[in-house]
Amino acid sequence: LFSGAALALPSRLNERVARRARSTNPLIHIEEGFARIGHGHSEVSHNVTFSSNWAGAVLVSPPTGESFNSAVGTFTIPNPSNPGGQSDASASAWVGIDGDTATAAILQAGVDFTVSTSGAVTYDAWYEWFPNPATDFTGFPMSAGDSVTVTIQSTSPTNGSVTLENNTQQKSVTKALTSANQYGYSCWPKRRVDR
Repeated sequence: LFSGAALALPSRLNERVARRARSTNPLIHIEEGFARIGHGHSEVSHNVTFSSNWAGAVLVSPPTGESFNSAVGTFTIPNPSNPGGQSDASASAWVGIDGDTATAAILQAGVDFTVSTSGAVTYDAWYEWFPNPATDFTGFPMSAGDSVTVTIQSTSPTNGSVTLENNTQQKSVTKALTSANQYGYSCWPKRRVDR
């Protein structure tokens, strides 16, 4: 599980390049501590590491006898404004399996929010099983303030599905995926993409 926010680049090509860079490695180590992340009725201690462009949590090891086969996150579509006004800015919120300690395969889906220098805002829903390129869901409705739930489900180490649900508009889209690479851990990132 992983969560946060981001700013970025003007072109679709740059967005695709940024998507390929969606990995928590290397983290910029600023401070170390411990956080309590609730699991069922117990709490488990986890290391805390900070990054200049990520926010959220990563669950690396499931409880004994269990495995990670899904990740779910719900967020509200923002109404962004351009912070500097000199170039387009983007942010992403997504849910994924892996992307932290094993970067060869990342099953993920989410939403990019882009605001142009003129203030025009666009939203793009997408899915990806890295190293394959990200693909946009076309026609998935989103507006500022909408609640969106992203579900990542694996049926095997190389088969899975992604579902985006717009809870506000009561619309959803699902895509079954196959990859030659295997996933590992659960994450829910939001990432700042450098300009």
